[in-house]
Amino acid sequence: MRTYRTRQRQALAEWLEGRVDHAFSAREAAEALAGAGVSLSAVYRNLAAMEKEGQLRRVGAGEGGEARYEFSDRERCGTHLHLSCGRCGRTFHVDERTSGAVCRAVAAAAGFEVDELGTSIQGICADCRRRTGPQARPHRHGHGLKVQPHVHGR
Repeated sequence: MRTYRTRQRQALAEWLEGRVDHAFSAREAAEALAGAGVSLSAVYRNLAAMEKEGQLRRVGAGEGGEARYEFSDRERCGTHLHLSCGRCGRTFHVDERTSGAVCRAVAAAAGFEVDELGTSIQGICADCRRRTGPQARPHRHGHGLKVQPHVHGR
């Protein structure tokens, strides 16, 4: 199947290149690209096509329930889990050793094989918790995860 590279698709692709590892909604993309003449329907259409082609992935829903997407390096992101902040939209990469341990624990406990490429754990990052305070949730003990913000290609 042939992929067409329209002006709107090109504008979206260029915008995405500056947002590696930062989750966004279709509405946010359309607002950012409105000046370039890219409509919301064109954003939805192109995001669906790009997701199907493996150029980006859906990482869950934001606080308002709207689907969020992430443009990332597929080859480098297939070997570990991701943490996605629901407030600032940043994505954090869990180191491969810890990712493997989490996936093995899930497999042992539930008999479930985790797709590390497609798995993003939703929550609130340390920076956002410091700025705005924690969410109202039951207390959880420390988890010892080793995570670090990472931007591909920099």
